[in-house]
Amino acid sequence: AAEAFIRKLPGTRVILKPRRGTGSVGVTLAYAGGDDLSHARRAFDALRALRVTPDEEVEAAPLLQEFLDGDEWVVDTVSREGEHKAVALWRYSKGPLNGAPFVYRYDELMAAAGEPEAALVHYAFRTLDALEWRWGPCHIELKQTARGPALIEVNAGRCNGVSFSRLTSPCVGYSAYDATFAAYFNQSEWELLPRTPPTQLRACGRLVKLASSVAGRLQALRPQVAAEIAALPSVISFEPKYTKQGQRVKRTVDLLSAAGFVSLLHVDADVIERDYQTIARLQHSLMRVVDA
Repeated sequence: AAEAFIRKLPGTRVILKPRRGTGSVGVTLAYAGGDDLSHARRAFDALRALRVTPDEEVEAAPLLQEFLDGDEWVVDTVSREGEHKAVALWRYSKGPLNGAPFVYRYDELMAAAGEPEAALVHYAFRTLDALEWRWGPCHIELKQTARGPALIEVNAGRCNGVSFSRLTSPCVGYSAYDATFAAYFNQSEWELLPRTPPTQLRACGRLVKLASSVAGRLQALRPQVAAEIAALPSVISFEPKYTKQGQRVKRTVDLLSAAGFVSLLHVDADVIERDYQTIARLQHSLMRVVDA
């Protein structure tokens, strides 16, 4: 059945992921050109052996999806009695690193500035209607493809899995936490919330995911590098994951192995971009690591 599905897909790439995953662990890009499915078979078998699942009631089986080319977005929503509101739009930046195809670089908070963003929100709302979702938060991942928005997954019943409120509150004016509380406990506050994020944000926000290209035991953070990152104009929080001598450092291949987070907030988008480029350059010299 899996091979028949792959043969029907357009192109030569297919996504394999855990049926019930967490933190992008096990998400794999496989190649399946013509009749040669050997790479996809190996990826399928490796993922099945990994047995990634946060829920013992859900079988740890691989899920196959069409590879979607385009920018990856998130629509964070909250619903009350079937009325949906988009409380934040994010655009992801990912790329290959350490042999993994989709390592997070950053999440950028976006305004609902035009028709492409409106189409993403409309698609997300239609998805929630199809699922008959009526109450609470959802974290919906989409691709903006040449044929329009396409669904990656719906994380129903939960907010965004990263520290988002320190960016959404000053940039949008409220957060998914505020909207969820209003949905359940304060109808008048809920009715005041707009249906979509603003067409222009109050400030620019970006959540950077630090990456490690080394593995081993941490000797120390290099203080000059850490101080330079922390002092950048848009940095409002700098949270390296590895801070204690002897901690085992992992190479970053997914969200769970990110080496930390940096929140950037500024009214000037150019300042955000310059600071991000500085962080991207400095992050690989942040830690002194020795082989285990």
